[in-house]
Amino acid sequence: MKSKKEQKEESKLPKTLWPYKAVILTPPKEEKLPSGIIVPNTAEDIPTSGEVLMIGPIPIADKSAELWEKILKVGDNVRIKKGSGMPLEEISDRHRFVDIRTDVMYIK
Repeated sequence: MKSKKEQKEESKLPKTLWPYKAVILTPPKEEKLPSGIIVPNTAEDIPTSGEVLMIGPIPIADKSAELWEKILKVGDNVRIKKGSGMPLEEISDRHRFVDIRTDVMYIK
């Protein structure tokens, strides 16, 4: 069952996306190391993996449309290029807006 915070975040997701775009939910950031040292946000890397929450439409005119629909699905865990995508800060710092053609490297 989803927490109230997760339900609130989902309600803020866009209703539709541009073609070839996706919303990725990245794993939570670790702020404290096992040794007890707290890592400041500026020293953290940009997330490079996550779960697909939404996928925009693939134009029928695209010859690879059927292939995209078979390969990438909502719920898939994907690896994205480092530094790619745009954070959706109005939802949370864990949501990223990416282009599936250039930013998604592979599906786990």
